[in-house]
Amino acid sequence: MEAPGFWDDPEKSQESMKVLKSLKDDVEVYQQLKEQYEEVELLLEMGYEENDPAVIPEIQETLDSFKEAFEAIRIKTLLSGEYDNTNAIVTLHAGAGGTESCDWASMLYRMYSRWADKKGYKKKELTCFPDRDTLSPVAERKSESEKPEGLEPRHFQDGGR
Repeated sequence: MEAPGFWDDPEKSQESMKVLKSLKDDVEVYQQLKEQYEEVELLLEMGYEENDPAVIPEIQETLDSFKEAFEAIRIKTLLSGEYDNTNAIVTLHAGAGGTESCDWASMLYRMYSRWADKKGYKKKELTCFPDRDTLSPVAERKSESEKPEGLEPRHFQDGGR
């Protein structure tokens, strides 16, 4: 960042800053996970020494929190390939099948929209127009994230099946 000319190319410097922030966030998450692990070890030792069943719920709560954080990191690590941090375009077409397939496409649209909201992704509806035959919406939207977890498919098409 302090190198001469670093800020001359705004796009390149912005991308470098995103990478730096992502790496700092990763280190912070790993540090928190290490601390949680040490806390679980300490609670287990205390539980054995005191032989007190009242400690068990606290141990279970801490262990559950550790497992949740560990699983998030595991998935993030699995999905750290070259294209796993790109945006996703989701396209839904009701296809042949009449009203039921149009209803299904609408349900999928709502499901993906709510999922993206829950994960904190920015959404942008690219197009949404009614199908000529059934007047059911056909939608295409783009989900953006700083580093998506890769759980959303890059392209999804429902052919009315």
